[in-house]
Amino acid sequence: ASQSGAEGAMVAARTKKAQRILFLHGSKDVPSQYIQVMNASFCAQKINVVVDTFMLGGFDSGFLQQAANITGGIYTNFFRDRDMAAAQAPFSLSTYLVNVFLAHPETRKDLQLPRGHATTNLKVSCFLTKKALDVGFVCSVCLSIFSRKMQCCAVCGTAFQDARAMKKKVINRQS
Repeated sequence: ASQSGAEGAMVAARTKKAQRILFLHGSKDVPSQYIQVMNASFCAQKINVVVDTFMLGGFDSGFLQQAANITGGIYTNFFRDRDMAAAQAPFSLSTYLVNVFLAHPETRKDLQLPRGHATTNLKVSCFLTKKALDVGFVCSVCLSIFSRKMQCCAVCGTAFQDARAMKKKVINRQS
């Protein structure tokens, strides 16, 4: 039996090795690392590398949540995502990691993955106050976002001599 072009492409996609990165992360985001994390995320997206994140504590990482979203990966905060009934049951961390993160990205579409990572927090926050913003000021050099206009960027150190150098932007639009 011969395969149609679409079926052949699906088989080829499923048999192709997927390049992935798995972050096991347990601390808060460090605002000064935002640019590096986002640059790495966009590079990973460009070369088709999936970024997955498994949070190991009570913290969430907005940076890694966005990285997983950009690259088509999985973000899960295991200790927050587990419901109380499941928390009382015996548990194997290695089994969980293998079953959730080892599956090919194409196969994941058919799996019932842990809830809690389906909605990504794409709301940006001020790099200084860490408060969520709807409108903010963006550094024209490093794209850091602040809640107020500044004379000098707190992330990259650029001095703003011109009113146009730091622009006010609507960050999140509610529909």
